[in-house]
Amino acid sequence: MPPSQRFQQRVVPGLGRHYTSPKKNSRHVKGSDKNRVISLGREVRAQNASMRLQQLRAETQESLTQTPAETPHLAEDGGWDDMEPTTEPSESFAASPVEQRSSNQGTPSKRRRVTQNVKLSRFYDRWKALLPQLEMPYLSYVQQSIQKPAPSSFTCRHACTRPNCTTGISQVLILYWDHLETHGVPYCECTPLAVVLVQHGVFPSAPSDPRLAVSIDLLDFYRALFERSGDAVTALSGALRRFYVHRGWRLINEQGAAVVDPFRRGLAHAMQWYDVLRINVERQVDKSLDLAVQAVASYRHETQKNVNGRTATAEHRSPQAPSVEERSITSTSSHTPETTLQCARILQKRCPACFGGRTFGKPVSKGCDIHVAVDANFSHRHLRSAGDGIPFYDPTYIISADRVNAVGDRIEELRKKPKRKYVPKVPDSALDECEHGHEAADEHKVKTADK
Repeated sequence: MPPSQRFQQRVVPGLGRHYTSPKKNSRHVKGSDKNRVISLGREVRAQNASMRLQQLRAETQESLTQTPAETPHLAEDGGWDDMEPTTEPSESFAASPVEQRSSNQGTPSKRRRVTQNVKLSRFYDRWKALLPQLEMPYLSYVQQSIQKPAPSSFTCRHACTRPNCTTGISQVLILYWDHLETHGVPYCECTPLAVVLVQHGVFPSAPSDPRLAVSIDLLDFYRALFERSGDAVTALSGALRRFYVHRGWRLINEQGAAVVDPFRRGLAHAMQWYDVLRINVERQVDKSLDLAVQAVASYRHETQKNVNGRTATAEHRSPQAPSVEERSITSTSSHTPETTLQCARILQKRCPACFGGRTFGKPVSKGCDIHVAVDANFSHRHLRSAGDGIPFYDPTYIISADRVNAVGDRIEELRKKPKRKYVPKVPDSALDECEHGHEAADEHKVKTADK
């Protein structure tokens, strides 16, 4: 009999004691010996769904054979697609024999892009033609905005002074870090719309007739943030949309509904081509510095030749000591131009400590001049069926396969047969074991996938 007094009752702290029903050891499942129940009308619904699926497949085949319609500026997901529409059939899809057989049988298959898209190629060509025109306006804006607060609004001061010049006004949505604005931006035939936008500190999302532009200061901030955190453009567009909505700027479509993702496409185009513009400007600066270095080197070479000539003439005339200027020049240039060597500028910029020297020839027993270690990245692969993409800029630190093959051929030509047989200090068996222990040295093992 349980205790009747309160202080005599057992107390369980927390939520009390938890009881569970014991599990049965039998594997018998309830209802497994009964017949399967089929709901009424199931066959009719399956037949209707099959007919609807065939109808959709037929409509898909008709839409693939017809000429594609023009792409509107507002895409299905609400984002601006600033690429110009094309009415020509796409030449970038090549159907394989398996896909052709499946299409003849009436089953649509997913087409793979194995060559460059015609529409994207034209879009790329227009950007490449426009970027040289944006270099000077971009440098002018950087010079004017250095050590100054970022502009908080768009104020256009463009006025064409050329007579009989065709002018126009385009409505552009401009994104700043804390708000967005819509302005009618004037432009003319001699100054395109993209040039006017860059002159005023915003970068367009399309080479011609852009509908969206982004602040250059915002793009610079995102570029610096990307170098540290690696955030994608999708994260930036989503953050801007949420931040704009929080501050009261909301984009709606013609039906009055909120646009789901309005900035991703335009922001991605602006960020990609703004990065290409910065790389072009940096290469122009590097090219100017290289020309200046060559000019200084040639000037020193000519000065040294003149000093050496004057010194030789003075020694023949009289054994007088050289002047202070001649001693300073000859002391700074102890090596003759024929024996003075230097590495390439690209190597000197990457590591001045290794490649910035002027004297070479240290024997290997004393450490030699330069140690180079190379490692292959076999995990860096490209799917062959995806085709070749559009190169946005030429790589600086990647050597082409043709140049590597040419160097290998020249090494084979210059390599001479030894006069006597070389006897290694390490036996071949030890080298073979070391070779088998490294995956990169195993020539019989496939390093990358064939596809």
